[in-house]
Amino acid sequence: MKIEKKSKEYKLVKAAMFKVWDNFRGTNSLNTYQDQGLSLTRFLWDTFHATKLRIGDGVGMDGDVLWYKDCHDEHITTAFKSIWQEYAKERG
Repeated sequence: MKIEKKSKEYKLVKAAMFKVWDNFRGTNSLNTYQDQGLSLTRFLWDTFHATKLRIGDGVGMDGDVLWYKDCHDEHITTAFKSIWQEYAKERG
């Protein structure tokens, strides 16, 4: 299932990830990871974990965003990629 950019949860995650990147190295954050041989996916998930937000399913797993209710990690990674593209466009 696609994660909608207009959703409250997407906006929450986007704002939190933007803050992490602003406090790290801005648009050079990804370069720092890639210089260490790490992937874009690793960079995005590490960024998400740095936000301290949690992903839940609304049933047995509590979370700040309930993306596991209808999505899996590939859907979430795609949303993270979209957030990074927005960040690079806005801040780049």
